[in-house]
Amino acid sequence: MKTAILFIIPVLLILAGRELTAQSRHDSLSRIANKASHNISGTVMSEDGNWLTIRKRSWMPVWNRSDMDKDTLILFDLRDPEKHSITGYRQNVWKVAFVDNHHLLLQYERKTELLDLDKQSSTFYKGVKSIQSLSGNGNFLLHYNQEHNNKIELRNNRGDLINATNHVTRFYPTVGNHFYAITDNGENRYAILRLKGKSTEKVYETTHKIISLEIATGEQGIIICEQVPENDCQEIVYLNFSNKITYPLKEILPLNFQKGSIEIIPESSSYFLKLRMPRKKGNDSPVDIWYGNEKGLRQKFFPNRDSCFVWEPEIRRVQRIGNNQLTKNANIGSNRYFLSLDPYYFQDYSQPPQYKVNVYDRQKDCYTLMDTTSRNLYTSPDGRYVLCKKDEEWFLYHIPTGTKRTIVNSKLNVPCFVTGTDTVLFEGEGGLWRYNLAAEEEPVQLGRFEGYQVTILNGTSRSTLSGFNFFEKTVNPKDALLLKLYNSRENTSAYILWQNGRQDTVIAPTGKRIENLVYNSTYSCFSYTEEDYNQPPRLVYKEMGKKKQVIYQSNKADKAVLSLKQEIVSYTNGDSIPLNGVLYYPANYNPSLKYPMVVHIYEKQRSLSNRYPYPFYYNGLGFNSRLLIENGYFVYLPDIVIQGKDGPGMDALDCVNHALDALVGNPLIDKNRIGLTGHSFGGYETDFIATRSNRFATYVSGSGHSDIIWAANAFNYNFFYPDYVGIEANMYKLGVAFWEKKALYLANNPIYQADNVNAPVLLWSGLKDQNVISDHSMAFYNALRRNRKDVVALFYKGEGHSLQKPRAQYDLTSRILDWFDYFLKGNTDIEWINKRLD
Repeated sequence: MKTAILFIIPVLLILAGRELTAQSRHDSLSRIANKASHNISGTVMSEDGNWLTIRKRSWMPVWNRSDMDKDTLILFDLRDPEKHSITGYRQNVWKVAFVDNHHLLLQYERKTELLDLDKQSSTFYKGVKSIQSLSGNGNFLLHYNQEHNNKIELRNNRGDLINATNHVTRFYPTVGNHFYAITDNGENRYAILRLKGKSTEKVYETTHKIISLEIATGEQGIIICEQVPENDCQEIVYLNFSNKITYPLKEILPLNFQKGSIEIIPESSSYFLKLRMPRKKGNDSPVDIWYGNEKGLRQKFFPNRDSCFVWEPEIRRVQRIGNNQLTKNANIGSNRYFLSLDPYYFQDYSQPPQYKVNVYDRQKDCYTLMDTTSRNLYTSPDGRYVLCKKDEEWFLYHIPTGTKRTIVNSKLNVPCFVTGTDTVLFEGEGGLWRYNLAAEEEPVQLGRFEGYQVTILNGTSRSTLSGFNFFEKTVNPKDALLLKLYNSRENTSAYILWQNGRQDTVIAPTGKRIENLVYNSTYSCFSYTEEDYNQPPRLVYKEMGKKKQVIYQSNKADKAVLSLKQEIVSYTNGDSIPLNGVLYYPANYNPSLKYPMVVHIYEKQRSLSNRYPYPFYYNGLGFNSRLLIENGYFVYLPDIVIQGKDGPGMDALDCVNHALDALVGNPLIDKNRIGLTGHSFGGYETDFIATRSNRFATYVSGSGHSDIIWAANAFNYNFFYPDYVGIEANMYKLGVAFWEKKALYLANNPIYQADNVNAPVLLWSGLKDQNVISDHSMAFYNALRRNRKDVVALFYKGEGHSLQKPRAQYDLTSRILDWFDYFLKGNTDIEWINKRLD
C-alpha cells in the first residue's frame, strides 16, 4: 500500500483553470450561490419614519459580479402604508445621513449627492471627502479635498450656501449647530475659526500645527493640542472664551510628550490628560534579558509611556494621577476621585488577570485600596459609585466614604445607572431590577420575564479605561426603556418598550433572528431585519400600535431555501447536562435513501439555528453548511461543553458521542459516511477526536492546537503573553499547569496519540497566524506523516487565523467540498487529492 501524504502551499493568485475546474465539479452549487448572493444591513431611517435606506452587499467573488452586485443602497418611501415602494438605488455609497425628514445626503468616493426626497431631484457636489449633518436645524457640512483647497461649506437643507472657508484640516460640530474649523493657511500659520450662520470668527492663531481640539463643558473654552516641530513633541493650550486668555500647559508642566489626549471631567473646570512620553533611546546591547520574576511581559514589546494628570488651567494647577507602579488610571467622572491600578501586580498568565483597584483622592493626595477584582467594573457617571461582581454577588462601593455593600441576587447581570439619580437598573435573568444606591434595600423587580435574559438596548456606554473591562453604562430617566428579551434555550427573542410599569410590544416573541434594529427618538417607528434557517433576511417596518410590514425581501431567487428541513436534537453529555444539536437535512432528500453527514464542532451552537444559510462559495473558514446541504449532506452542529474534570479533548469526545447517539434512530443518516470538521478550538477538538474515535470516515481541521503542552508554554504573539491562561483557564479549562497533572495533559494531547488516527485528515492553516501558529498544523501533519497516515495539509501564504483574501477563501471552500465528496461520497476523480497516492 502506498503512503498517502500530500503537503500543499496554495498560491493566492490561483490559475483560472483551477477556478473553472472547481466550478465545473460543483456547477450546481455555483448556480445556487449566484441566486442568493447578497446580504442586507446598515439600516438608516428618517426621524419621522417616512424614509428608509438599507445596504445590499454581494457575497459573490469580485471576478463574477455585475454592476448591480456591487454595494448597493436601496431607498424606500414609507409614506403610503399600502405601497412602501422602492424609490431609488445608489451604488458604492460611503456614508448616508438624513439632513431632515425631506432631504438625504449621500457621500460617494468622488462626489456627494443632496437628494430632495419629495421631489426626487438631486444636487451634486464634486470633490467632497467628508460630510456631516447638523441635528436640529437641517443644515449640513461638506468638507472638500485638496483639489478644492480643503474648503468646508455650511449649507441649508435646500443646498443653499450659508458660509464657507478654505484650508480646513479638521472640523468639530457642536450641539449649538455651529462648528469649529482648524485651518492651515501655509507658511506656518494655523488658526481655529468658529462658524455660526453667516459669521466667521477667528478665535485662535499659532505658528504650530494644530492637531486637535476639545470643546469645554458649556463651551466656555477650547483645549488645543499643537505639534512642536523643534522637538517633535506636542503642547496643550486652554483658551478661555470669556476673558480671551490662553493657558499653556507647559508653563506649569514642562514635560516633552509625543501625544496628548484630553477628557472632559463633567461639572468642573478640570481636564484629564493622558500624555505619551518619548521613547527611551535603546541601548546597544545584543541581548534582551527576560527574568523569571517578570510580570509585565507585554511591556517587552509595548513599554508603558503614558502618564496621567488632572489639569485646572485657570488656576494654573496640574496634578499627577498614578505613579510608576500604578500606571493605569481611569477618569470616572469625578473631579476628586480616580481609579488607579498596576496591571501586572497579580499577573502570572495562568488565570484571567486580577487587579488591585485603588481610589486616588486628589484632595488628600492618597491612594486607598478599593478591592481586588478580575471581572467587569461599572462606574456611575458622577464617580460616586462603583459596582463589581464577584462569584454570584454584586459589591457596591461608595467612593467618598470608602464603604462597601453586598447585593445578594444571583439573577442580576449588567448594571445601568440612571443619570441624575441614586438609582441603578440591573439587566438580569427573568427580569429587570431597580436598586436604590443610597439605601440598604433589596433590589426591586420591575418586570417579570420568566425564561428570558433581559438587555437594555437604548442606554449609552463608554469605556472608562481603555484595554480593561471598566465601563460607564447609563440610561436617561425620561426615556422609555427598549428591552431585548432572549431565551437561550429556545433561541427566541422579543423586544418591548417599558416605562413606569407599562409594557408595549415592539416585536412579539419569535424564533427568527432579529438584527439591524433602528428606531426614532420617540420610539414610535422601528425597522429591523429578520431571517431564519429557511428564510433569507427581509427588511421589516413597524409603527407602534400597528402590524409589522415587510418592505423588502432579499435573495428572492433562492427558492430552494424554503424547503430546507431543520431539526433541534436534544441530548445530554455524560454528566447529564442538557445540550442541543442543530441538524439540517439534505436538500430535496429522498426518505428511502441514506445520506452522508458532516459534523461541525466548536462550543455551543444552538444560537446559530435561526441564521439564514447563505450559499456563498467562499468564506474565511472554508465551512459552508448550505453548500453541503445542497450537495446531499446532512449537516449537524452539536453543542459541546468543556467542564475541566476530564480535560477538553475528553469532554468534546463525550459530547460528540452523545450527540451522535441521539441520531441513532434517524434511518436516513449513513453512520459509515460521517465527517468531522472544526476550526481554532474546534480544530483542536477535531484533532483530538481523530485520535480516539472510530465513528468518522474523515476529518477536516483548521488552525487548531495539536500540542497543548507546547501551546501552554508558548508565547502568543497575537496577544503578547504566555498562553498558560488559554490552556489552564479560558477555553481549555485544564485548571492546572502541566507539571501538576501531567496525565491530564497527556490524555488530552492530540499529537501524542497521532498513531491512533484511522481516517484521512485534511489540515489547513494560515502561515501568518499568530494566535494558533501554523506550526501546530505542521507538527500534526509531520506526526501523521511519520506514522504513515492519510493526511493532506494546506498552508495559505499571507493569511492569519482565518483567511481574508477572497481567492484563498474560494480555494479553501472548494477543497473542503472536494474532500468530503471524495471520502464520504466516493467521488474519487479529484486530481489534487489523488496525488497523495502517487
